[in-house]
Order: sequence, then structure tokens, then C-alpha cells
Amino acid sequence: MFEVASIYPWIKAFHVIAIVTWMAAMFAMTRLLVAAEADPHTAQAGGFERLAQSIRAWMNPAMTATLVFGTTLVVLEPGWLRGQGWLMAKLPLVFGMFAVHGVLVRSVRDLLQGKDPRSSTYQRTLATAPFILLALIAVLAVVKPF
Repeated sequence: MFEVASIYPWIKAFHVIAIVTWMAAMFAMTRLLVAAEADPHTAQAGGFERLAQSIRAWMNPAMTATLVFGTTLVVLEPGWLRGQGWLMAKLPLVFGMFAVHGVLVRSVRDLLQGKDPRSSTYQRTLATAPFILLALIAVLAVVKPF
């Protein structure tokens, strides 16, 4: 049998690695969408589809790994769910990040199907969402203000 104390730091490290990978891919995907909005012909070029698939090949597994390792951390330390206001504030933000992930994937799919891209204001707002959510999540997870 293993001791939680020996495995917990490893799970936490893998959780952080998965988060960093997921965020890097999400930031890349948002930039790709902004570039496609600036030049509508970009989305129809073969390079756009290959690049989008390459980013998604990192983004989807990293999101899954983030969820699996994060859930494992809570299972190993169920006390985190009691009296930890910072965690209760963080979880809706994490679900918001999953929603942004889904919107990004759908936006790329729509562009590849030739649907009109969203406005530049929408794309730029979407591009800032992962950063804002990440900043809030990081403050809650590191500072644990309540």
C-alpha cells in the first residue's frame, strides 16, 4: 500500500504540468482564431486545419489530464472540500475554463466548415478569457484568501 504523503506531491506536479500545457494550447488556439478573423482566407488554407489539429492534439489531452489529476488530488485529500472557501470559489472558474475550451473547439470547427467567423471583438474577448480565468484560479490556489 502506498502512503498519500508520498504520492500527493507527484500528482500535484503532474496537475501543474497538465495545466501549463492546457493553457499554452488554449492561448495558441485563441491566437489562431484571431488571425483567422483578420484574414478570412486563412481558415480555408490547409495549413490552418493542420495547425488547429496540432494544437487540439495537445489541448484536449491536457484538459483531460488536468481534470484527472485535480480530481485525484481532492480524492487523496477529501478534507479540501470542507471549509475551503478558496476551493469552492475556484471550481466554478475551472468549469468556466472547460466552457471556454469547448467554445474554442467549436469556433475552429465552424471556421473549417466555412461558417462566418465571429467579430474581431468577440474573438479578442474570447482570447482574454483563458488568461483572466487562469489569473483568478492561480490567486485562489496559491494565496487561498478564504
